[in-house]
Amino acid sequence: MNARFMLVVLVVLPMTSLGSFPELALAARLNQPPQPALANHHPVFRHNPRARLAHINKPSSFRLYVHDPKECQWISGTILKKHKFEAHIQKQILQILRKVSNGTEYFMDIGANLGTFSLNMAAAGFNVVAFEPLQYNTELLTASMGLNSFGRRIHLFKTAVAAHEMGKMCVKP
Repeated sequence: MNARFMLVVLVVLPMTSLGSFPELALAARLNQPPQPALANHHPVFRHNPRARLAHINKPSSFRLYVHDPKECQWISGTILKKHKFEAHIQKQILQILRKVSNGTEYFMDIGANLGTFSLNMAAAGFNVVAFEPLQYNTELLTASMGLNSFGRRIHLFKTAVAAHEMGKMCVKP
């Protein structure tokens, strides 16, 4: 079975069960609250000075910041050329969420990267808990959240998620 599909089975959670997840407890211990929305202007990015503004139109429509396609050909390059990224997978996830949702669940995006899954789910009206440890990605995702006014719908934790606490870890883009 495709690992992404398996994740879909696990991401639809009642709000009351979020406290039982050790990852959220770890993020809370690290004192990393959800990130607020930013103003609707093109920010200057410390880690991505050549970031570009792009538009996604499938399965939902929203704008997002992406890396310079010379630095990230696969994800950012695809978004800039095709205005979508893994839209067929995200469409299937949205279909499942719409069937099972009563409006109190959160979609979990573990390893959010630029946030295409998180932003798509938020654009469709779902609440999201996203985890992404790399500043290279979180500064763009945070700006994209503000650009689309998704700051209240997406809760971004700038941390990695693991089954066990691993101590200090070095992750570079």
